[in-house]
Amino acid sequence: FAYPEIDGDISPTVLRYTNVLSELVHNFKTLDDLRILEIGAGYGGQCRIISSFFDFKSYTIVDLDECCTLAEKYLKKLFFFLINIR
Repeated sequence: FAYPEIDGDISPTVLRYTNVLSELVHNFKTLDDLRILEIGAGYGGQCRIISSFFDFKSYTIVDLDECCTLAEKYLKKLFFFLINIR
C-alpha cells in the first residue's frame, strides 16, 4: 500500500506486525530482557520487528517444520543467531 506521508510502500503484513508490537508495548511497557515465545511465527517477521526496538533475553519460535525452516533462513540472513526455532 502506498502512503503519501511515507516515502515508499508498506506491506500490510508489516503494518500488522507493528500493531502487535504496539499492543505488546502497551501491555508490557518494555520487552527488554524478556524471554519471548511465538507460536505460529511464519517466516519470522514479528521477531524481526520486535528485535528492531528491544533487546530481549531470548526468542523462541514454534511452528510447522516448513515454516521453521523458512524462519531460520530469513532470520539468520539478518544475523539473528540467538533465535531458537523448533
